[in-house]
Amino acid sequence: MHKITPETKTMVYTLASEGCTQPGIAAALGVSVDTLARRYRSELDTGTSVAVSRVSKRLFQIAMGEGRDAVTAAIFIMKCRANWSQSPEVQVNVTNQAVSTPQAVAKLSPANEEALAALIASARDRVRLPS
Repeated sequence: MHKITPETKTMVYTLASEGCTQPGIAAALGVSVDTLARRYRSELDTGTSVAVSRVSKRLFQIAMGEGRDAVTAAIFIMKCRANWSQSPEVQVNVTNQAVSTPQAVAKLSPANEEALAALIASARDRVRLPS
């Protein structure tokens, strides 16, 4: 039977905070994933929160930087945290009974248009965008 010790608690927290998966952590301890989740719930939750926080902080730093990576990171953050979305809308043009290939276009809600305009203005200040 597996014994919980301060060392195993620290190990689970550390591995979770470094982004290790639960199956990987369970294998390192020599226990099942169910046992790990049941006996180390607090260490897993806290460690995972730390890992997510570190990645989020780094992504935000990139987004506030310069260059194409900054623009990409900023758009990703806006989609995840500011409810931006791109819902595909199919447009079909019919001319002389010929149908053109459907084309997916990005569609932003009116609430997000102002945020997009601000992001584009900010990006123009930091990156030279092709015309």
